[in-house]
Amino acid sequence: MDHQAPYVNGKNGRNGAAEPLTGIIGDLGHHFSTLVELQLQLISEDAKEAAQHMMAPVKAFAIMAVLGLAGTTVLMFGIAELLVEYTDLMRCWAFVIVALVGLLIGVALVANAMRIAKRAPQAFQRSKQEFLNNIRAINSIWRHPTSQSSQSETSRVL
Repeated sequence: MDHQAPYVNGKNGRNGAAEPLTGIIGDLGHHFSTLVELQLQLISEDAKEAAQHMMAPVKAFAIMAVLGLAGTTVLMFGIAELLVEYTDLMRCWAFVIVALVGLLIGVALVANAMRIAKRAPQAFQRSKQEFLNNIRAINSIWRHPTSQSSQSETSRVL
């Protein structure tokens, strides 16, 4: 059908003034899609890294929970019985004291596990910083599409 269109601006069926604009928009779209693809790959790598960093604390927490529930109960009953045997405490008060000490230790262990688990999101800092750099570059290109600085910035980003 292109060959049937009348001549426009000396070209068969094409508007010569629009060609550079469509080329720029096409290039910008291509660069943007490439940028999105690279950003998604970076986020994927950071997610894998975060998952690897989380495996050790999760395994440690699971083992601690199983062994803690099994062994701590027996140990606490034994400590309570020792308090009853060697002090003038009644059995119920010895159990309460030992239970409170056990709760304090449990809270300390959970706080330590939370501190370790908070390090995992730091793996996404790289993706976040790269994403912010990409947004700045796109804004710069969008504001000044013909400037040399945006073209060199596009080359740097991509």
